[in-house]
Amino acid sequence: MKILIFGAAGNVGRRLVSEAVSRGHEVTAVMRSSTWGTDFPEKVITKVGDISNSRDVRKLSRDQETVINATRPRDGQEQEIDQTTLGLIEGLAGAKTRL
Repeated sequence: MKILIFGAAGNVGRRLVSEAVSRGHEVTAVMRSSTWGTDFPEKVITKVGDISNSRDVRKLSRDQETVINATRPRDGQEQEIDQTTLGLIEGLAGAKTRL
């Protein structure tokens, strides 16, 4: 299965990446910055993207079977969850990709 994981550089995201790779899945790890995740297993594809940007979500999720959101808002920025949710909904609208 082809799995895209947003927030792959965080605590939960790294665990999800490791588990998916150990089960033989093809994993694409998405982070906000290219400096965050350079120590993923060799088979993992790394990309930079903004989950709240529907164009990024649409572009990155193309040809993926499943998208996982492992992001969380930064402390004091809890209102970002609205933007994240909207970006995912709009970015995956009409796609056959599971969330």
